[in-house]
Amino acid sequence: MSSGPSQLADKRRNYLELLRFCRDLENDANTDQDTGSVVLALNSLQDGPGAARSLFPLLYQNAGTTGLWDQLEQDAQQFLKTTAMVLVAREAASQRWLKKAIESFQKADIPIILLKGAAFSGYLYTEEAPRPGVDVDLLVQQRDFKTACDILQHTMNPLVIDEDRLATHENLFERVFMPDNSSNPAVELHRGLTNPHIFNISEDALWQASEPHCNYNNENVRVLSPNHTLLHLAVHGFRDLDFCSHSLLDADRMVLLRGIDEKSLYKDAQTWGAKAVLYHFLINCKQLMGTRIPVSLLSRLEPRRLSKRAQLMALANAPLETKGISRHRFRQLWSQLIFPDRLSAALKFQTHYSVTRFKDLLLR
Repeated sequence: MSSGPSQLADKRRNYLELLRFCRDLENDANTDQDTGSVVLALNSLQDGPGAARSLFPLLYQNAGTTGLWDQLEQDAQQFLKTTAMVLVAREAASQRWLKKAIESFQKADIPIILLKGAAFSGYLYTEEAPRPGVDVDLLVQQRDFKTACDILQHTMNPLVIDEDRLATHENLFERVFMPDNSSNPAVELHRGLTNPHIFNISEDALWQASEPHCNYNNENVRVLSPNHTLLHLAVHGFRDLDFCSHSLLDADRMVLLRGIDEKSLYKDAQTWGAKAVLYHFLINCKQLMGTRIPVSLLSRLEPRRLSKRAQLMALANAPLETKGISRHRFRQLWSQLIFPDRLSAALKFQTHYSVTRFKDLLLR
């Protein structure tokens, strides 16, 4: 049975309460939150964790440190603890796999940038309370992409989503590999952060600004700079038409740890042509998470009135109310025209996509 509007609203409200509760409560003084709402949201998890599943280790940790644990229902305590322990163990297995994969890339002299959950493990989150990702995301340079694919294919199976779209598969900015062993993670190997042309993302700039991951003591295992991390989270939210996900928590922790260089972040957003998507992402961080985002930065990033209205209309129907792929596809196409700062970039991507689909037809 599908959920009615009020149930969907409750799920979203509970999810936001849980996101806020996963903040770094030890180091963030700006953490006032209604404990009754948090307890209600935690007790509701056993009815279906949904998107909050990846938050369980953090929820379990913070429930203990804040003293809310004893206020939870016994069944909720057991469910939260058991699921958190399973996810911690699974994340540890992913980290073991990743260390072996890094050794393989090292032998081939391929540097990597860890993305999203893989990047934040041991950086924004501890091993005891990680935020597990669905898969492991790795970025390599364009020149290394084929060799990196060959390395992963020795132990994993490349995923071709549609055999009738081989040209599309060859041109994807990311390729998915599925493990032979169910205890190992799926891998998304990237040669770019998102679809080409929509945003002006320089590979050289990404790598030059990147930093060694603090957990590996290896110059060839890197993470995006704080600016590029925030922009990547924003661009990823744009792809999903959802600026209200666990990425808000990642950004909140990044800002708490590294702060914001307003001038350079604005300049990078301007270079990417991603001021609008960064605005929508950061305004949610500020309003929903209480993240310390400078008002002056938001004012500079804010789209013009008509553009902003069109963007908000596209987002209003996005994550929870999608009905049918055709409607969702139309919303994707429309969003590609109204969110990027440069219309020419969106049109260039649409041309690229049309040519690729034509090649799919020729290859059938």
